[in-house]
Amino acid sequence: MLAGLEAHFSAASSLTRAAGKVVTTASQAKNTLDTLTPGTSQALPGVLDTVAGQVGGAVSTWNDVAPMLSRLTGHLMTRR
Repeated sequence: MLAGLEAHFSAASSLTRAAGKVVTTASQAKNTLDTLTPGTSQALPGVLDTVAGQVGGAVSTWNDVAPMLSRLTGHLMTRR
């Protein structure tokens, strides 16, 4: 049984790192948006561009590990 679990430690570790990166990137995007205050409308396009890049990076990170997540989920769901 333990041997079967050990085979998935690498995937779980990679998924955990990716999830951490996504959360950090989302937090950075929120912090970037927090820099906007009333009267700073001229900064809006630049801030939105930065946030779009951050969110795009987070989506890319998650898309990169999606196949691994699918395989691991499939294995867990079919495990007897």
